[in-house]
Amino acid sequence: MSFIGCFSKRSFFLLIFLLCFTLFAENVCVHSIHFSSPLEFRLLDKNNSPSRKYFDLDSEFNAEYYGACINYNRLVVRESRLSFLLGCALGAGFVKIPELASDYMFGELFIVKGGVGFAPVLTEKMILAFHGFCGFNFRFYDYTSNYEAGDISDKLDLSGTEYNFVSGLDAVFVLKLGQRVSLFSSLGVSTIPVGWGNVCAKRDGAVSDFSELSYKNILNGVSIEPGIGLCFGF
Repeated sequence: MSFIGCFSKRSFFLLIFLLCFTLFAENVCVHSIHFSSPLEFRLLDKNNSPSRKYFDLDSEFNAEYYGACINYNRLVVRESRLSFLLGCALGAGFVKIPELASDYMFGELFIVKGGVGFAPVLTEKMILAFHGFCGFNFRFYDYTSNYEAGDISDKLDLSGTEYNFVSGLDAVFVLKLGQRVSLFSSLGVSTIPVGWGNVCAKRDGAVSDFSELSYKNILNGVSIEPGIGLCFGF
């Protein structure tokens, strides 16, 4: 845990450094507003053994995430072609964990990240840059299921929270369309080396039942995030 804590703290200070640098950096600076559609596939591992039978699942279980985000990015490219990227995103989508719920669960997502890279293409009308980045994402999801058969009724409520450290690679392409507006597109691939989650289940039927499960991420998941939109300042 000490190594994980140290790793996360260093990533946090790196994001602060990138923020300060991009705020005061000169040369080419681009602000983008764009939409992205992250697709995420992960393998999770139980941290605890809940007392109730509802979470009677294997130690390891799969999770899938689908959604859409609106993003703000600040891209700074120096004359040396050194490139810096800082961004944040707010989104919503669906979480699929078959072992917990038969249907998709709806959720919200918040992301903040920063990266350093190189821009092999830097002209008056075009930028192509590649970055290694790190950051954090926070996800909240819930699910409600109702069952009725004659005099029997049952209601299940699920609510989950996740906190994840992410790292990966991305490519950013900017094409100038006019005097003030440019096309922005990106493709990112990332993984979650460190992550934690917690989900609570409450069942109201003939007998009220409550159970809680905590889990952690296993390092073999991948997230693919294409994005497209407009940018200004190039």
